[in-house]
Amino acid sequence: MIRESIPLLAKREERYRNKNSRAKQAIQAQASLLAPVPAASFVGQQDQFNSRESDPAFPSKWFTVETPEQLSEMTDWLRQQPLLSIEIKTTGTNPFLDSIAAIAVYAKPEKGEEKGYCIPLIEREYNSEYSSCSDRPPILPLKSISESLRPILENAPIMLLLHNAKFGMHIMSRLLNITIIPYFDTSIAQALLDENHSSDLEEMAARYLKTKSANSRKSIIEKASLSCNSGLQAEKLMMLDALHDAMLIWELAEFQHRALNRPELHELRDLMEKVEMPFLQIVAASECRGVHVDARYLEDTVSKRLSDDLEQLRQKIWAYTGPINLNSPAQVSEAIYVKLEIPPINKFKSRSIDKNTLSKLSKKHEVIGMILTYRQKAKLLSDFAEKLPKTAIHSRIHTCFHTIGTKTGRMSSSTPNLQQIPASYDGLIRKAFTADPGRLLVSVDFNAQELRWLAHLTQDHTLLHAFKENLDIHSMTAVELWNNKHPKEPVTYECFERLRSLANRFERTDGFDSADDRNCRLTDLEQGKRFAGYREAAKTVNFGMIYGMSEYSLSEKLDIKITEARSYMKAFFSKYPAVEKWMAGTQKQIDALGYTKTFLGRKRRLYPELEAGNVRRRQAAYRMGINAVVQGSAADQLKLATIALQPYLESINAYIALWLHDEIVLSVPSSINKEQLERITEILCNAVVLDSGMTSTIKIGIHW
Repeated sequence: MIRESIPLLAKREERYRNKNSRAKQAIQAQASLLAPVPAASFVGQQDQFNSRESDPAFPSKWFTVETPEQLSEMTDWLRQQPLLSIEIKTTGTNPFLDSIAAIAVYAKPEKGEEKGYCIPLIEREYNSEYSSCSDRPPILPLKSISESLRPILENAPIMLLLHNAKFGMHIMSRLLNITIIPYFDTSIAQALLDENHSSDLEEMAARYLKTKSANSRKSIIEKASLSCNSGLQAEKLMMLDALHDAMLIWELAEFQHRALNRPELHELRDLMEKVEMPFLQIVAASECRGVHVDARYLEDTVSKRLSDDLEQLRQKIWAYTGPINLNSPAQVSEAIYVKLEIPPINKFKSRSIDKNTLSKLSKKHEVIGMILTYRQKAKLLSDFAEKLPKTAIHSRIHTCFHTIGTKTGRMSSSTPNLQQIPASYDGLIRKAFTADPGRLLVSVDFNAQELRWLAHLTQDHTLLHAFKENLDIHSMTAVELWNNKHPKEPVTYECFERLRSLANRFERTDGFDSADDRNCRLTDLEQGKRFAGYREAAKTVNFGMIYGMSEYSLSEKLDIKITEARSYMKAFFSKYPAVEKWMAGTQKQIDALGYTKTFLGRKRRLYPELEAGNVRRRQAAYRMGINAVVQGSAADQLKLATIALQPYLESINAYIALWLHDEIVLSVPSSINKEQLERITEILCNAVVLDSGMTSTIKIGIHW
């Protein structure tokens, strides 16, 4: 057993609360804090490895399972274990394509001796018969393993410990037809206990267990060269590696569980048990189902359209630049700054062609806008229209949702990143995602979720009133920006909205709604267009405050002077004074504690920035901490809403297919009715009751 010790993070927070301990003292305290924590069992096993260089056999308590008798022995042992760690080795990193190489299980009960078993499965296929070669014993078929393990892992009251549990869940389900419910995921616990460090198993072990696991793995690999003489096959080395990781999972889970059970970390324990682990199961089920993608539409319609658009853009750009490779940064830079003689604006990179620089240059020459559009469409073609069909498995996309994909607790997506699929160009790419036969896709989008959280947290009267009366927050801020800049031409919210909406109708292709619209004055239309521009700027300001945008960043984003950006921020705080007060209080909390928390207690630790002794990094810490409270609380709300909705979805044969920040996409039966849709939005919007309320926009159709 790992000895009782004060967990790393708890002690770190305790140290930071001592205001007399500043940066230098903190670093010294950390050095003593990182004193090795003995992992007795691992050290013992490692000693066995190092002392058997001539015969690198398995440690005495680790066993291979290669015969029916050994499988029976292992299952008898499993039935006696209340807690078990599992490590699954595969032939690749895609759980929906790759095969199992080995399954290792490990336990070190308080009463009784530790044991580990590993089943080699490499190159085996489901329902295959026994196979053997001259240089290795027979390997059990997956069918036998599945039939032996399923009753134990699915039905017995056994608590399973895994690292990156969703991956293992998919492999066990797809290849062994075993549905496991993880009790504890060490990668998720790491994200809750120390989001600033890696969740890689080896790095976690080296940091918290002091096992020097990198050296142990190196030792295992070095012994591979002895396999011909010693009889230890590469397959056994792989099994040693699997058992080694299963043991690390056990040790880390023990360490993390002890930390989460400390009284001062009870909020994180509740997050782990009541939110993250239940949410993980729902997400895993959605990943497994996948979402249907119309590959033919992407290949025949989208790719052709984008290719044609790119060719037309290419010819238009060449009319100014001459024939150049638009995918070559050097050639594009040469054309812009040398041939077209456009003055550079980037002080640090005079010939920069990054998106931000080109966006500013777009006002100086029309070809710049064409180049930006070319890049956008080229990305749509390469990253989505061409790649998505290749990513699909039997016409379905199985993305990987990282349930704690950012340090704020927000989800992210990869392979492919569905959260990057734009809604632009009339939803060109999104239309490729279609409902299954007899079903529909329903998109539920929280309205101004993070701004509502800002209103709830700050209790700003103006914000709360605006949401209660269903006013446009961005227009409210825009009115303040306008009046601050044009004190002699003040405008009311009602007038601002009337003229802005008039300009919107004027630009519509279906014409005006009434005779009053047709008889409107040209000056009103022009003013409405100006107001529409102010609303866009106000939208950037509103979200910039949440994301901790600095004056410089705001000026860069809006392409305005820093003095004007400063006046915009001043106008924002003038409109919403309680927000400024709350932010100041949050900064004091960061100074005192070194972290901020969401409403559920999820922490965003800012020690690296605060201890750097750098004013700029401290200011960055303030911005990150404020953003984490708002964005993290919104992420917590999304997860709670998902969990709350699950029973009702099951009752109507519906499920969540995708999560996209503040949007949830569901697959529902085509027979769904209005009352059921209203019930879905009611559950989602009331899972967490905010003083600012929560509303949603719902869309339904065959396509996303």
